[in-house]
Amino acid sequence: DVRVLLPETEGVLTIPDTAISYAPYGDSVFVIEQQEGKGSTAVRRQIQTGSVRQGRVSVMSGLEAGEQVVSAGHNKLRSGQAGTIDDKPAPAQRDTGKAPSA
Repeated sequence: DVRVLLPETEGVLTIPDTAISYAPYGDSVFVIEQQEGKGSTAVRRQIQTGSVRQGRVSVMSGLEAGEQVVSAGHNKLRSGQAGTIDDKPAPAQRDTGKAPSA
């Protein structure tokens, strides 16, 4: 008989690094809030980030699983601004169908 003690695995919430606005006063993202009869609104929210791996950043606090964040173009947004949701991945994450270059 062999027994192996492994550390417990934790669920980690990650978002694309392109979704984060880095600033000296703290990192933030725009969260999409659905309002009945009014459509979608982007609201800036402060977050605490953790480690970065392969273009994804772990979020330690400030977001909950399942919330939608703006992953591209957030530099043109203002908190409370209305908009529409485009469910396509961010441009850098879209599959172009091209073979990777060497």
